Amino acid sequence: MKPTKYYSSILLRFRSQDRFLYRFADRNELDGLLAELIERLRACMIYFICSRPIISIIPGSFKKIGAQFQFSLKYIIDGSEQTCVVKTPKGMIKDFGGKVEVSKYPHNSILNYDKEENLIANILIANYVHLLEGVPKILSEHEVLYIGKGTADCAIDRLNGHSSLERVLADILRNDPSKEVAIILYNFRMQKDILQVPNIGAHAEIRGEKAKKHFKAINGFDPSINEQTEIVEALLIDYFKTSIYNTHFTNGLSSKLKTLKNIYKLDFDAVVVEVNNENIGNLVIFSQHSKPNYYHQAVLDIRKIEGRISLLDLN
Repeated sequence: MKPTKYYSSILLRFRSQDRFLYRFADRNELDGLLAELIERLRACMIYFICSRPIISIIPGSFKKIGAQFQFSLKYIIDGSEQTCVVKTPKGMIKDFGGKVEVSKYPHNSILNYDKEENLIANILIANYVHLLEGVPKILSEHEVLYIGKGTADCAIDRLNGHSSLERVLADILRNDPSKEVAIILYNFRMQKDILQVPNIGAHAEIRGEKAKKHFKAINGFDPSINEQTEIVEALLIDYFKTSIYNTHFTNGLSSKLKTLKNIYKLDFDAVVVEVNNENIGNLVIFSQHSKPNYYHQAVLDIRKIEGRISLLDLN
């Protein structure tokens, strides 16, 4: 194996710093969000189109137990109707002084009123299913079917009249009507990380002025939001391998891709995209090619491709 190229390995890293989950069916209700949330939403760069089982609450099972609420969920798996008993975590349903009840058919929400019988909160249980105690994994895991990038303004704008989304909806309705479509929106923050292992870096191939020039060029790399989004999209599609609905970036990543041309030209050691759903209750996502987890890391390790020692393998 060839030695490392430079004394220090420089990574271009994208970390998910904000994320939103909602049902596609509720997309028109987003206009009612607070201005602060709208601003965060409009900053999102990437969206995942996912599928998950449709769930509903069995009204007669709904009851309060201490600071929690317990109820049964009804759902269909492989054509068979099933139920499970779950509890809300403490604090999920606040006390506003009024009644708390299950919504009318299809019984998919919990309605929370104040003492004047004003509706204060309408909690769509599907968007909180991963937080419920006792919920089966199959209900809380989201399968990633399609990954897309937004405009410079907002990923959500792309979802109106989206041909791939319409195809996903049609396929689910035809092949598995017991499922529904959910959207996860992400915003990413770009950073440059430096890794050093002195005893390995001591044998680096490129040194001196050439190495300094390389470091200066990488330090000055400042891609636009659109360019950042294209890089993130390419790595995520390659990682989740959503080739049924995605038609680009599905044959592996290479220096010939326009999106990654500058990455190879500037000679970064690697690009890393991290999807972390810890802040939304460790929401688990997966695809046919990636195992269920709330944390995923898509990596383009250029040094490894070159047959060199990669510091990523050592961390």
